[in-house]
Amino acid sequence: GGNTNRFTITPSTNTAHAGSFTFRAIANDGVNVATSTSTISLAFAYSLDFLVIGGGGGASSGGGGAGAVLYRTGVSSTAGTVWTATVGAGGSGGAYGTTNAANGGDSTLASNDGSFATVTAGGGGYGGSSDSSNWHGGAGSASTGASLTSGIGSAGGGGAGDGRTSNGGTGGTLNGSASGYAGGGNGGNTGSPYFAGGGGGSGAAGSNATGGYGGAGGSSSNNSIEGSSTAYAGGGGGASHLSGTPGSGGGGGAGNGINGTGQAGTANTGSGGGGSIAYNVGGAGGSGVVILRVPSSNYTGTTTGSPTVSTDGSFKVIKFTSNGTYTA
Repeated sequence: GGNTNRFTITPSTNTAHAGSFTFRAIANDGVNVATSTSTISLAFAYSLDFLVIGGGGGASSGGGGAGAVLYRTGVSSTAGTVWTATVGAGGSGGAYGTTNAANGGDSTLASNDGSFATVTAGGGGYGGSSDSSNWHGGAGSASTGASLTSGIGSAGGGGAGDGRTSNGGTGGTLNGSASGYAGGGNGGNTGSPYFAGGGGGSGAAGSNATGGYGGAGGSSSNNSIEGSSTAYAGGGGGASHLSGTPGSGGGGGAGNGINGTGQAGTANTGSGGGGSIAYNVGGAGGSGVVILRVPSSNYTGTTTGSPTVSTDGSFKVIKFTSNGTYTA
């Protein structure tokens, strides 16, 4: 018996009703009046997909390795969650007798609600130089990512040679385990002219230099998060010194080896740079990229960092080519 003064609020299941609402309760016993006001928020979870690719490694004589490629579908997100994308830079190229090439930078995706562990796609390894202690290719950087739909760690850079045998760099780890593809070595070629190995790709290891040829870069891999199948993260081709044929890049915007200045990897593909000869600079790696795919019905339009936003059927594709955020 008796009035319990309890009220039950049943939330709507219609996503069109999402938002914040004011609830006001008034109690009146005939003498006194009491008022209480509360704000109630109604939010619906929805699923988004992401693709995070690290920056490609820079080349010297050896080709640069590809950045890691991490893909996941069906990630739960709610209104108000801020997704922060950090895009790794491509590694700088190196030159014979002056500077060494550098690994690509890591790309990351994080959220502010604590329910999502930050994803890190490691940068690709640098290509080896013919005249320094870095004649071996550099190892790919480590990557982390939980419950991935697919993922491959960063690739190693190609090895060079100047009177010695050199190896390609090892692939980077993913969640602590070996994952990425290795770069190619110089094939044991220790005499002039010198040839360098190709950088590893996200689809295959880089090739060793052989005969009169620089090693080809490892192949790229394809992903359709933007709607159509697109190639990303190929390994850069290795150089051929003095004579011979340089190695070709592994696709996905990877740089070719050049008898001159190496070809850079294409921006926002995570592909490695192509190798160079003599005192020319090797190609820089292509920068990484972070892409989100969300239902158009849930897209808020609230972003920073000027991402490119496109429509694919009933989805919005948010492509970060530089650092930025999306608020769900």
